[in-house]
Amino acid sequence: MKILKKIFKFTLALSVGLILIFGSGYIFFTRSFRRMEFKGLGEQVGSALMKPITKNLDGTAVTSIESESAQVYSRAGEIGIVVAQHKSPPPLTSQDLSDVEPGKRVDPWGHPFCFADLGNRIAVISEGANGNIVGCSELRKEISTFQSVETGFLYRSSRGALVVVVPRTSTPPQENDHVGRQ
Repeated sequence: MKILKKIFKFTLALSVGLILIFGSGYIFFTRSFRRMEFKGLGEQVGSALMKPITKNLDGTAVTSIESESAQVYSRAGEIGIVVAQHKSPPPLTSQDLSDVEPGKRVDPWGHPFCFADLGNRIAVISEGANGNIVGCSELRKEISTFQSVETGFLYRSSRGALVVVVPRTSTPPQENDHVGRQ
């Protein structure tokens, strides 16, 4: 009986000790975790993921990637798919797209996307961070000179515009054969 009491006391003491050790470790960890600065972590990961699919239109090497590039690529791709499903010419800007929610019609800097019809492909164009290109017609003119662009990449022009090229699909539109045009 004395041995059972000793085993019980030892087990109880060990349990209490382990609870105190793990409990204090948990409290220390959560307090330290709350104080950690994660700002910039997503930007670093996003830039690393975008590097293999980002190209310069003029063929020079890509040296830096904006942290918003992943957002541009994602939004432009979604919008491009919507536009490419219609047989009609693309609208002037993404603001004319009623079947895309308003928050996704603009790039991360608040500019609407422009479109260029490249025949069997649609170019979705963002002014980029600089926004130094005035108007969609100027963007279209710059992009239309580059006929060898491939789909699936994020291209940057020498003036900072970002371009995603989407293939036209043979899938018919669901309801009407128009995109944001009345």
